[in-house]
Amino acid sequence: MKCNKCPMYHYWNNESDRGEECAIFGDGWDSPFQYEDKDGTTVGCYLDRHFIEKADAERDEYYAAMAESMMRGEQDG
Repeated sequence: MKCNKCPMYHYWNNESDRGEECAIFGDGWDSPFQYEDKDGTTVGCYLDRHFIEKADAERDEYYAAMAESMMRGEQDG
């Protein structure tokens, strides 16, 4: 699956749940920007690689800011 190589793709499989999702499209897998193989499985999207890299960087910045905020909160408390 091409999405496996994408930084926006997330897969989980644990004791109580399993699934996959795209950080841009969610877990619906029915966006017109996604494409399927002959079996109907979503295998990628038509989004430009640069847009994906930008969205990934923005997500990383968001998580870093959230972690920084949590660390400040622990130090203040």
